[in-house]
Amino acid sequence: MIGAYMEHSRHIQAKALVLKHYTSGEFDRRVVIFAENMGKVTARARGARKITSPFAGRLSPINFCDLLLYRTPKNTWTITECRTINVFEKIKKNLEKSEIGLRIMEIVHRCTEAHHANNELLSLSMETLEMLEKLPEKKHGLLFMTFQVKVLETLGLLPSFSSCSICHRKINMKELEKWHPTEIFCHPCKSKAGALTVSFPKNQLKLLSFIKKNSIRETLKIALASSEGRTLNEILRIFWSGQTFSLPKSIDALSMPRA
Repeated sequence: MIGAYMEHSRHIQAKALVLKHYTSGEFDRRVVIFAENMGKVTARARGARKITSPFAGRLSPINFCDLLLYRTPKNTWTITECRTINVFEKIKKNLEKSEIGLRIMEIVHRCTEAHHANNELLSLSMETLEMLEKLPEKKHGLLFMTFQVKVLETLGLLPSFSSCSICHRKINMKELEKWHPTEIFCHPCKSKAGALTVSFPKNQLKLLSFIKKNSIRETLKIALASSEGRTLNEILRIFWSGQTFSLPKSIDALSMPRA
């Protein structure tokens, strides 16, 4: 059974995204995968660096694989079999697409804990990669920012933005004056919010709400100006900076949609 331990066995079969791999010893690799019903797992692939290895080319980042894993007596994992399901060839053949694909893998790696299953995040990552293969370049930045918004939402890291941070009164968006990724203010309280160094216009909150509520496909229909993309990217940086994990600065490199 996929994603479940075989009875009376140390083996488990699971579908997984390859996030990263590292050199281990002379011929082995340590592979970080994000697996169905398992979450993030680090496993050893013995002999994977040999040209003649059956793992050669199969355990590269961005690949989606069907794996057979063995749990050792020391509770570590070894990959014993690997079948590639999707290698996202069109992504890897395009420099910008491959950079975005690797940044998606980095985000998943940074914002997940070992052995915490999150099938919703796995499905979101797969859907984003599948969309990335088909998209024209002008939509790459919007897709990447949409992915970030949906990751934050999936992990419960986006506030509801439903009530004033000062008076706690429920807010109608029509009366919204100022907002910040950690705070939102009603009209009577707007003067008290003046100390904020950064605040954003109402239309950015509408855009964020639209991305949260709609599918990736619907979001990609938006015609987003470069200035709007830069502002949304700034908002996302504020959200990420408030988390306990840190994202690399290179994450921002492809966040901005093209004009």
